[in-house]
Amino acid sequence: AKQGEIELRRVGVKKILLIICVLEAARRAGVLARCAV
Repeated sequence: AKQGEIELRRVGVKKILLIICVLEAARRAGVLARCAV
């Protein structure tokens, strides 16, 4: 049971990091778009 919990937690952390990366990239793209306009 513990092994499964660790795996789930690891997957959750990866998803959170991925979301943060996407949001950061979107924010930078928005800033660049604003500067271009």
